[in-house]
Amino acid sequence: FERNVLTLRRADIPAFTQTDVTNPKQSEMQAKAMPPPPPPRRTKPTNVPQACEIPLEGKVDEQLCIDSPPARHLPAPPRPEAIQTERLRVISSNDEHLASSPSISERGMDSPHSIKSASSVPRQENDVHDLHGFIIKGSEKFLSIYSGWQKTYTKKQSEREARWADIIKRSSGGYEKSANMKKLVRKGIPNRLRGRVWMEVTGAAQLLASNAGIYQKLVEEADEAARPEALSQIELDLHRTFPDHPGFNAKVRGPEGSSPPRGSQQGGPLETPSVQSLRRVLRAYAARNGAVGYCQGMNFIAGVMLLFLDEESVFWLLSALLEDILPADYYAQDLIGCTVDLRVFSELLAAKYPKVWRKFTESGVTVEFFALEWFISIFSKTLPSETVLRIWDCIFFEGYKIVFRVAMGVVGLAEAQLVAAGDQTDLLEVVQLLGRHVLEADALLKASFAIQLKREEIQGMRLRLRAEVEKERRERSLRG
Repeated sequence: FERNVLTLRRADIPAFTQTDVTNPKQSEMQAKAMPPPPPPRRTKPTNVPQACEIPLEGKVDEQLCIDSPPARHLPAPPRPEAIQTERLRVISSNDEHLASSPSISERGMDSPHSIKSASSVPRQENDVHDLHGFIIKGSEKFLSIYSGWQKTYTKKQSEREARWADIIKRSSGGYEKSANMKKLVRKGIPNRLRGRVWMEVTGAAQLLASNAGIYQKLVEEADEAARPEALSQIELDLHRTFPDHPGFNAKVRGPEGSSPPRGSQQGGPLETPSVQSLRRVLRAYAARNGAVGYCQGMNFIAGVMLLFLDEESVFWLLSALLEDILPADYYAQDLIGCTVDLRVFSELLAAKYPKVWRKFTESGVTVEFFALEWFISIFSKTLPSETVLRIWDCIFFEGYKIVFRVAMGVVGLAEAQLVAAGDQTDLLEVVQLLGRHVLEADALLKASFAIQLKREEIQGMRLRLRAEVEKERRERSLRG
């Protein structure tokens, strides 16, 4: 088959779109430059079965997964001639480079958590909030459906919590990676236990216990230890992180009955404690890992973690994710790890959904148009919050292979819409909404786990495609 992946000039760096809070239509992009060889990586138990024999049956409730906000909020996608190539200034911890990347700033990307975004709609006193405090936006019909779904889902999760309580009672503080435990994790970790379980199953709890005082030291040394450009980018991104969540924006009204967020003024916007914690976490990590420093997308990941953990725990969970679960160079300065995984996803997509792939090829649409945002923020900038958390439960327990499965699952749920789309404009309208309204995490995960995918297969594809990417870059370098 023909690869339908953009060939990026010079550094071959896909750009990550970041929505500006003050101007939702304006996007900023960032890439990173090549790091030194990654340090030795820690190993963790891998006694979890590699494939799940769950048949794909039943359909997702179309009202929950497809019903969207009024069409007036969706800017028309650009024609091919409107997609320009622009030069980007790359923020890294070692050097600055210029790289070329396809601009997707005109695609009208929604704000973080699309269905929760209130950036373009005046906030009302009767705003609907989801289970984690994000504002839900949509038609009156959609909000009514969501309220009913939330009550049913909350009841179901309460019943599952009883099983978790029994496990906690019988455990000695750890969580064995057994088949029964995996099945339970896939059904969702209760919110009150989520942070604790994440820390245990990723090894972050051990990192925290064996590195007493390190986090505070890195916070204090960040000004000297981290590159100034990385610190500046962190400051720019802080107030773009979940701007419609009261924990990250002091101006947002929280759910009825909740206390207004506390905040402080530091010569800029009113800051909540969560924003201040996020700053310290990101600055400390930029000081810890000079090969990565800071990359846009990390702010959303750490922001979600802060909903369940204190900032020091978030720092070590972020470290475990970036250094153990993801490829070591996933957020490297040239994003080679992420670039390779996007190519892996492209091949998987072409093999599993040939009709969708043919439609993409004929319309000139590449996976970067939608999957880059998924991969670089681990879905936290796109999918509804509860769906993201259910995906993360599985990633932290089973590993990064889950990202590929879920990405395939999201496309699979929209296969009929994608194939039926007319011209490129129609296709991009469907692509822009992929995953944004998938509230039924159970249905998405069921579809995702029906896709047979082995870890050895992913590793083999990564090795082959990494060699391909590196060869392309060498050839471009020789051509000047």
